[in-house]
Amino acid sequence: MTTNIDQSLKLDDLVLIKHLKDRNSPFVARIVDLFEIVKEQLNNRIPVVFPHYTLHNTDHSLRIIKYMAELIDDVNRLDDLEVALLIMSALLHDIGMAVSDSDIKAIKNDSFSFSPIKFSVMRRMMQDDEQLALQEYVRKIHSSLSSRYVLSLDKKYFMISELAAMDFQKELAAICESHTMNYDWIKGNLRSKEVKGDNVFNPQYLACILRLADILDIDKLLPMKKLTKRKLFSMARQIMHTSIGSF
Repeated sequence: MTTNIDQSLKLDDLVLIKHLKDRNSPFVARIVDLFEIVKEQLNNRIPVVFPHYTLHNTDHSLRIIKYMAELIDDVNRLDDLEVALLIMSALLHDIGMAVSDSDIKAIKNDSFSFSPIKFSVMRRMMQDDEQLALQEYVRKIHSSLSSRYVLSLDKKYFMISELAAMDFQKELAAICESHTMNYDWIKGNLRSKEVKGDNVFNPQYLACILRLADILDIDKLLPMKKLTKRKLFSMARQIMHTSIGSF
């Protein structure tokens, strides 16, 4: 059965972006800046490593942002930073798939210090299919690579002022990493309340939204309906205690 996939979405047309614009939020400029620096990697670099994958591009990220808005019970109850973090995590959660040539060389030489996985072992498991082995290798660690990428970016993308109290880079990196992790990882690595300047946000809740929206776009298995935080956490807990091998 063929699934109809929306490839016509534009960043400016999405509900969450419009919400921030209506509120004259300073986070909009940071989101636009991030989109500009990642879109080429998502659209052009990922296909080099994943030639058989078609969903992990800007269209995938924009659809996730669309699903996020549909999952949220009432966006007006969210802090502007929460909305911004949702959008940014959708844009950046798969950026770890866009591995560099130098990383690929290190992976193939079994000298990639970022991961204990040995490529030589993965290649044997894939019957010496080098391309498939590389895809599986990167897929298994891509959320951690996404976190690494976020942490490598200039802090200017994650600050609204020069005040260090507004820096939310580490929280965004962890939210991106969480999208392939189980519920226990989220509970252990993300808090339910963070404060940055005047902004209060719930990283655990944002991680759940990201994970569910991602699954909605990949597998189309979950019912599309607005969820209260209690129902969302319940659904997320059930999903995140299962294998994430297919995501």
